[in-house]
Amino acid sequence: MLSIFATGTRSLALTTLLVCGIGSLAAQPPVQVRNGYFDTGIALWQVASGEIAIWSVEDAFGDPLSGSAQVAIADVDPVNPYRVLQQCVPVNPRGQAHRVQALARMVDDPLSRSSARIVLLAYASTNCSGAYSAHYTSNGVSETIWKRLQVKIPADPGTGSFSINLGIHADDGMGYPSIAKFDRIQLTADILFASDFDP
Repeated sequence: MLSIFATGTRSLALTTLLVCGIGSLAAQPPVQVRNGYFDTGIALWQVASGEIAIWSVEDAFGDPLSGSAQVAIADVDPVNPYRVLQQCVPVNPRGQAHRVQALARMVDDPLSRSSARIVLLAYASTNCSGAYSAHYTSNGVSETIWKRLQVKIPADPGTGSFSINLGIHADDGMGYPSIAKFDRIQLTADILFASDFDP
């Protein structure tokens, strides 16, 4: 995972982005998502049955040493469009509001009929087992340039884990073949966040 405390070229490149106001990640609390920056692949993420997700060499910030996750759906299901790429994350700390932030873009949808989104499912268990108790949906990104996605989750001491789901929503209620890319997935306690996360 790319760290803001990394040394060498990658640290210098990210510092340059921060100074230029492209994205301020330094103020973020520690990232809880595993492999949320997709440096070398999509390991630690689960691909939903029947769906397609691969690693892309394209990084949201143009980092040649990192990449992104590319998800594809042959026919977007308006009822359950989100569960393409998933990861379960234990809640830490409990009883505190959290937030998921990411960058995403559509690849092949010039008519903006679909949008990249994140759906977060909350569970009482610590391993996303059992029925989820609540779900939260991000804004949608239908553009083919990298844009910010965000999900805010209110404090709930009964929540033990979150399932983070990356996928595609059929904005007009119809199904279309669609491809989207995701990068910089972060789940953090909601205390202090960047004012400009967009690349």
